[in-house]
Amino acid sequence: MLIRSSKHIKLLNTQKKKFWNLMETQESKSKSTCNCEEPQQTPLITDICRICLESGSNELNKFITHCHCRGSIGKVHKECLEKWLVRSDTNGCEICNFQYKTKRNNKYSLLGSVKEWYCNRENQHEIGEMVNDGWLLLKTAPFILLLSFAGMYIANHIFIAKIQIFNDLIDRIISLGVCTTIIFVDLLISLVISYRIHYHIQNWLDFYHNNQEVIIIDPNLPEDTL
Repeated sequence: MLIRSSKHIKLLNTQKKKFWNLMETQESKSKSTCNCEEPQQTPLITDICRICLESGSNELNKFITHCHCRGSIGKVHKECLEKWLVRSDTNGCEICNFQYKTKRNNKYSLLGSVKEWYCNRENQHEIGEMVNDGWLLLKTAPFILLLSFAGMYIANHIFIAKIQIFNDLIDRIISLGVCTTIIFVDLLISLVISYRIHYHIQNWLDFYHNNQEVIIIDPNLPEDTL
């Protein structure tokens, strides 16, 4: 009996060792497969341009805070702000209305801008509209002038009773009605023509003003250094 009990104890001890060895190997495998590294914290970025929404600056495109804005909207890239002032055609901050000290240089002369505007590929649709309007005006203007002259000539002869249709009163009313209609139509056509001319001139002026170089001057600099 003693021999059997000792053998039984030895068997239990070996089984326990095998069990604990198995548990240790499983724990080591689980630790190796588990990524227990702590997540890296990204640094907090405080300097962000409110126009391009990007951080970072250099000597050519550095952050400036000339206006009265503070906090997250206070800083802006100098180059971004200069481009924005060109597009908005203003010299002031759109938030606090601070007026920047600027210097504007035109890329083209007044006549040179007309050539550049006409040859620019981005303006081909506007140029096409202008050519169509000009061609339509050349075709219709002679007929409009001829009909207006003929109508006024006939109305004038009816009014002074050189041509009598009914009696004098009715003829004069007809002549006044014809004159009024001709004048109204001519004014309406003139308004349409002037509107289209203003539209094309405004397109050219927008191109001329948008092709400027705006330089923001540091307000702390003395006048003689500008």
